[in-house]
Amino acid sequence: MRFEIRDRGFKVAEGLRDYVGLRLMSELDHHVRQVDSVTVCLSDVDAPEGGIERRCRMVVLLVSSGEVAAEETDAGLYTAIDRAAERLANGVALALARRSVASAPSRQLRGGAAERPRTRRSQDIRGANRPMESI
Repeated sequence: MRFEIRDRGFKVAEGLRDYVGLRLMSELDHHVRQVDSVTVCLSDVDAPEGGIERRCRMVVLLVSSGEVAAEETDAGLYTAIDRAAERLANGVALALARRSVASAPSRQLRGGAAERPRTRRSQDIRGANRPMESI
C-alpha cells in the first residue's frame, strides 16, 4: 500500500508523516491487499467561530477499480487524522462488502440472505405428498 501526503497551508514534518502512515496501516490492515494507494491532504481552514481548524481528507484507490473518501475537520490535526482514518476504514469495508455481494451468483441470494442449497431429502418429502395411483 502506497500513501502520499499533500500539505496546504503548512509544512508537514517527518514525525507527522510517520504518524499518518502508522495510523493508516493500523486502520486498513484487514484490507491492505485490496488497497492500491491512499492520498492524504492536510490543510488549514477558517473556523466558523473564528480561528483556524485543520482538515484531513483521505482518498483510497482500491485495486478493484473504485475509490473511497473520508474527510474530517477539527481544531487538533491529530484528532482530524484519527477520525478521518476511522471513517476511511469503515468506508473501505463497506465498499468491499457491497462488491462481494454484487459479485455473488444470483441463484445464491434470496431476499438479501444466502440461500441454502436444497438437499435430496427435502425433494423426497415433496414427492411423498403426491396422491397414490390406483392399480
